[in-house]
Amino acid sequence: MSKTRTSGPATAVMAETAPNPVPLKASPGSTVDPSSEKDYWHVNYMTRPYYKEGMSFGDYEAAYRYGWENAGMPEEMTFEMAEKAHLEGGWTAVRGTSPQSWTDIREAVCDAWTHARRTP
Repeated sequence: MSKTRTSGPATAVMAETAPNPVPLKASPGSTVDPSSEKDYWHVNYMTRPYYKEGMSFGDYEAAYRYGWENAGMPEEMTFEMAEKAHLEGGWTAVRGTSPQSWTDIREAVCDAWTHARRTP
């Protein structure tokens, strides 16, 4: 089950957790499996350079989800372009109960965006 939220000139896809999630299109020729992405980040979040001691996966989960769900932008669009177009401004609307600002989670969003775009 998914919802589409428009925030600025680009459209952000916000996938809800479902028992059998439908893979999202990341870039031409690839898809993003939300379950696989969540599993990957759950195992690897503490190895990332932006990880702060004492933070849990839950502290980063919304940022990772936001990154992989928005990785389906046109292939020629860079993260920085998407950030200016809608990611930074859209974070407040999608972060849920996360108290983290865009500055706090930008690197995690970028990391998940990049990973999702590279994953075949």
